[in-house]
Order: sequence, then C-alpha cells, then structure tokens
Amino acid sequence: MGESTTQVSPDEEPIPLWFRLGIASASLLITGLMGEGVTRWLDGGARPHLNIFVQQDDKPITLAPNAESQVRRLTGETFQVTTNSSGLRHPTPSGEAWLVVGDSQVLGMGVADTDTFSAKAGLYNAGVPGYGVIDALESAATLIPSLDISGVIVMVNQANDWAEGLTTVNERYRVAQGWLLQSSEGAVAGFWASPLSRSHLLYYAGLLFTVGGPQALSADDGAPPEWLRDPNSQESLSKALGEQIKAFADNRPNLTIVVGYLPVDLVAGPDRIPVSAFGKYAENLDSPPWQDTTLRDQLQAATAPLPFLDLTPILENKPEAFLDRDYHLSEDGHARVATAISEQVL
Repeated sequence: MGESTTQVSPDEEPIPLWFRLGIASASLLITGLMGEGVTRWLDGGARPHLNIFVQQDDKPITLAPNAESQVRRLTGETFQVTTNSSGLRHPTPSGEAWLVVGDSQVLGMGVADTDTFSAKAGLYNAGVPGYGVIDALESAATLIPSLDISGVIVMVNQANDWAEGLTTVNERYRVAQGWLLQSSEGAVAGFWASPLSRSHLLYYAGLLFTVGGPQALSADDGAPPEWLRDPNSQESLSKALGEQIKAFADNRPNLTIVVGYLPVDLVAGPDRIPVSAFGKYAENLDSPPWQDTTLRDQLQAATAPLPFLDLTPILENKPEAFLDRDYHLSEDGHARVATAISEQVL
C-alpha cells in the first residue's frame, strides 16, 4: 500500500504568520490572567509581606501616607494595614495623645488596625517594620512638632533591637516597588524592583526563584544571635542604646519619655519553642531564655532615671500572647500590652 499524502489545494491561502503569533499571544495572555485571578482568589488578595514602604532621597524609610496593604499570616489568616496622612497606622487618636515608636511589634504585624495595643490604648502608632532604636527616635523627633503629643513611649524590642544595634534602617534595607529588601541584595533582587512583583502570581514565583525577596529573606547561618546566646556580652550596646534614648529625652524636657521593654516571645516558656522563630536555638543555650532578664536589666540601668515599662510580667508564661509560627504579638498580647500602658503610663 502506498503512503497517503495530504495536498493543499492551490486555492487555499496559508494562515499568515502574524495571525498565528497573535493567537499564541492571546492564549498566553488569557492563561496568565486566569492564573493571576486564581492566585488572588486563593490568597484572598493578600501576600505575606507589607507593600507600602517608601524611601525619598536619603530620608529614612517610612510607611506611605494614606496607604493600605492586605497581608497574610503564615497560618493563613489575613489582616489589613492602613495609614493616615502622616504614614501612621490607623486609627488616629483625636486630641492630645501619647506617641509610641518602634518596629513591627509596635505597628502590630499580624493583627487588624483596631486590634493593636496603640488602637486599644488610644496612642499614635508610629511603628515601622525594620526600625531599630535609632530609627524610632528619629521618627519621634520628626513627628512631635506636627502632632498633639503628651508623651512618647520608646518601645525596645528584644527580638530585634540588639541585633540592629546603632545602625539605621537605611543601612540595613532599601525599598523597591513598595517592598522592604535587604540592602545587601544585588542584581538577584531585580525582580522585586520591577512592576512584575506587583502580580500575585509572579510574586510567589519570585519567592521561589530569587534570593532577594521582601524583608524576611535574610541569611541565617544556624547559630543563635549573639544577644540570645550571650546576653552579658551586650552590656556596652545596651548602654549605648540607653544613652541615645536619654539624650532624646534630655532635649525634650517638657515631654514625658517612657522606655518600654518588649521581651522576645520565648519569655512565654518552653511551650513556645515549636512555634517560635527563635525556638530552634533554645536547646543550644546555657540557660532557658524565658528565665533570663539580662537585656531587660541592662536597658533599665542604662536608661535610669527615665520611667521604665517592663512588659515581661504580663507576657511571661502566656503562649497565647504571641502568634503561632511568628514572634509578633497576637490579639491577646496586644490587649495585655494596652492594659499595662493604660494602668502604668497614661
């Protein structure tokens, strides 16, 4: 049997190349839009990182004014962060109020606008993720002239502030497309600096295939941080941080400046180990971190005679005060801190 062949009639026109390319492009576009839609539906329109950071010239990184960002917890729940015209998280107090400055613990990462301790206690919330003590003090100095302030709480976070030391946020991070990136990341982080990172579908692909992801992607050599491994070695840094806070207070004698100490989540005890970012280090330490108050004592001595708000008593042995798989305060933790501030400061 001979082979059958299909012959094209000389009257039939071949499909133009431009038409075939157009069909292929349209198919890819439709597939991409469907993938984007499905991804947004699955993640509820939220991603695991905040996307409202701004950086202008050589000024400190801040949160964008009048902005909002849907964020997803590691455990799946979503929450929204909204800011006012000054870049402070809502709600905004009416009339004279205290200002609280600090990092993501102050901002209230993981909880809704109305569930932060600032909201519950009626404070101006000037928390910015990535900030250290130096950044918080500079933020307070910038905000005080424009707000009706009766006092300032400088919240020092054990989990971050000794690691950041006397460096500034601009030394540690940079902003690209609203994301907070490690300043040490180079060309590999180029995706995050492009508009493509705004796509939910490509965002997750970026987390898989790039090293320079937003904020949380940093090097971890597996060793406990020095402040956790050997808190006694931090005494000189504690004194330096205290000197910065006291100098800030000395320059504002008409304002009450309170130093707040927020312990790391391991203060809640061994039950926190399986769900804490620092739990993997606990068994390699000389003493249980929930029993160690070295950093607190160093800071209190370094900032005397300023009023000192120690939040350890209300958080120790309270695993429910922190979010699972996260060291940030939970709704319960924020409520406890708000009560302490109302009873001991306001």
